[in-house]
Amino acid sequence: MKQKRWVSYLFSANERADRVFLRCVCIIVPLVALWVAFTTIFPETAARIYPGCPIYRLTGLYCPGCGGTRAVRALAHGQVANSLRLHPLALPGVVFSAIYLAALLLNKLSGGRTPKPHFRRIYLVIMIALVLYHVIAANVGGELI
Repeated sequence: MKQKRWVSYLFSANERADRVFLRCVCIIVPLVALWVAFTTIFPETAARIYPGCPIYRLTGLYCPGCGGTRAVRALAHGQVANSLRLHPLALPGVVFSAIYLAALLLNKLSGGRTPKPHFRRIYLVIMIALVLYHVIAANVGGELI
């Protein structure tokens, strides 16, 4: 049997893949909600738990993911401008993920009567462009920390 790439597995018309994906979402979404609640109630403890970037520690250069955790945390606390400053991909990533999951869930609940979301290559191109912008801006002139 030929193995599929993870992107085609997640965004395929395969019903089994959709069920696995929705099960993962049903596990991950409550865990994220619990994590946001924990970081809101105990911010000092949560700040010590977040790992630092090993690439930044070794090289002094920001990697493509630097600032991502802090950006999502800022977004969870309603600080949209701070989130965009820390990592430009956090807000679009959260918004598009929520829209995709809602559309997929609506498609499943309606028995396939609503349109099913499809992955487009342009989404990947936009994400890569935002990550490259983030890396160049952070390492040339910006300060994330």
